[in-house]
Amino acid sequence: MPEDQAISEGGTLTVEHILQGNVLSCSPHTHLAEAASRMREANCSSIIVVQDASPVGIWTEADALKIDFDDPAEFDRPVAEVMSTPVKTIKRNVSLGEAGRRFKEEGLRHFLVVDRADDIVGIVSQTDIVLSAGVEHYMLLRDVASVLNSNTLLISGGASLSEAVERMRAAKADAAIVVDEGGNPEGIVTQRDLVRMIAARKFDAILKDIAGKPLLMVSRNTSLLRARKILEKERKRHLGVQDEDGKLIGLLSFSEILSSIEYQYVARLKV
Repeated sequence: MPEDQAISEGGTLTVEHILQGNVLSCSPHTHLAEAASRMREANCSSIIVVQDASPVGIWTEADALKIDFDDPAEFDRPVAEVMSTPVKTIKRNVSLGEAGRRFKEEGLRHFLVVDRADDIVGIVSQTDIVLSAGVEHYMLLRDVASVLNSNTLLISGGASLSEAVERMRAAKADAAIVVDEGGNPEGIVTQRDLVRMIAARKFDAILKDIAGKPLLMVSRNTSLLRARKILEKERKRHLGVQDEDGKLIGLLSFSEILSSIEYQYVARLKV
């Protein structure tokens, strides 16, 4: 059987089944604001930097945390100066279970998908893996409280964008809950919001003005399956979690769902 066959000899699903075939790309000289704008228009979380038909780097929503939002000149920097390199690749015939393990072990959100000749055929994200995981019975039996990260970053809505970025960077957080003066959640700011600010060349924003509102909330007793379906339907990556009294107790992300179901779908896919 050819190496790049879509289904492996064990009959398991492979990366080729879920990859996104349209790869967003730009040149190394593209200004950061332009690259961010293209990502916004294409609703993509990453852009591949290509030179002489070869990928030389990748810039993602996570990389937006590295930008100094106090300096508007940052938006005109060539993307080559802020991209991550080299671009990590994965073969199209790799099983979904193995792909999930690599995402967790390497701490990445994206892999460029290549065939056996190392030609680009698409891109796959961590979110694609979560949405493809066929472990509904397991997810129905687990509630969100069982995987919840209680170390949620809370930031005042009156904080500046640059202050929020600094705190998210220090906490290694991909999102923060924006709270009012009484400590009540009024929205959320994510890495995707940072890309939006870069595309708009906005550096002097106040957090409450750019936060996504309202923060989607679920009960701590909500099943993981229900939470995943809500995230998929709403095209979000985070859910606030509240207790029986309606008090916020944490933030649930796609990453935590992926981590919790990893061994389940690896076993299901017979890796």
